[in-house]
Amino acid sequence: GLQDPMPTFVKVTAADPLNLDLVKQGSTDIGLQLPLKIEIGAAAFPHPDKVKNDRLRGIVQSRLGHAGEDSYSISPIVVHKGGKNEQKKVDTRKSRLTTSSSQYVVCAVADGVYSWRYQGIDAGKYSRFLVRSVQNAAQRHVVGGGDVEDEIASVSSTSTLETSRPDPLQLLVVAEERLQMRTDLKGSCTACICCIDGEQGVLKVANLGDSGAMVIRRGTVIFRTNEQEHQFGFPFQLPVDSARDAQEYTCNIFDGDVVVLGSDGLFDNVSDEQIEEIIRKEVPFLDHGAEIKSKKTKQQRVTPNRLANILASQAFFNSTNKTLVTPYSMGASEAFNMIYTGGKMDDICCVAAILSADSATDIHRFQR
Repeated sequence: GLQDPMPTFVKVTAADPLNLDLVKQGSTDIGLQLPLKIEIGAAAFPHPDKVKNDRLRGIVQSRLGHAGEDSYSISPIVVHKGGKNEQKKVDTRKSRLTTSSSQYVVCAVADGVYSWRYQGIDAGKYSRFLVRSVQNAAQRHVVGGGDVEDEIASVSSTSTLETSRPDPLQLLVVAEERLQMRTDLKGSCTACICCIDGEQGVLKVANLGDSGAMVIRRGTVIFRTNEQEHQFGFPFQLPVDSARDAQEYTCNIFDGDVVVLGSDGLFDNVSDEQIEEIIRKEVPFLDHGAEIKSKKTKQQRVTPNRLANILASQAFFNSTNKTLVTPYSMGASEAFNMIYTGGKMDDICCVAAILSADSATDIHRFQR
């Protein structure tokens, strides 16, 4: 139900080196400062009917969260010079979300398929296990990780730690393997895995289904993932499809970029143009070190937690509007050859990351 991808999208099947040619077309002399500090936050809202009838609320924690069948995980990793990596030790049971700041972050969003509920199955358990499996795999992928205290540890396929950077597709494959080992766990879900590498200035994504990710630069969407659907309303999903069916992407990231990761509850209800409008209003951006006109100064910049909440709130509002033209209504109109208006009420999950030059470390500047 989303528009065709922009020409700046790049699909890759292998590691892609830093390529300044991936800078948004039309920009001039964009400076790349490395490493980048990644500030990240999240929001999660249940389906409006679940809020109204069941008084259900989203669970938003510092590293894990969910709302209805939607789930997310955030795994910040500090990358030290000399090649050694250290995973931040966090308490995933904390109920209060605080903004995370790191130079490398792995984040995941999964959307459980609601129709399983008609068989008495909560697909939210399936999606929550997937994002926790991704988190656990990311932590085990680097030296110093693997301190998540949950049931995943009992079915982990490996106990060794590796020093290489996590790859989003491999993390999804590991999560799929762990789900296959849980024969008692029924359901299905879409998944989007992002590795935000602030040290190298690269975003890597593996996306299966109609969740997705985008990059907003200078108030303009310059990258977004494609939807994968068998037909309208039937997205690719585990275990119907394989993790290796996921599409892989890479995109260079820069000082001032905003990365948004979300379930279809976000992207079905908020257009790219509306997301751009919100970002331009809330996040100032720089041009050659001089601040471009914005309603907020850098010091007044919204936190990632607040930005995610604003985006999710807009999606929630749009989903209940019966006359609004939304990405979902446009897709439904095309799929069913009829005029359809309004949003799609659904669970909503959103992760937002704001990238900035890390002034606390040595800065390396590259020019096109």
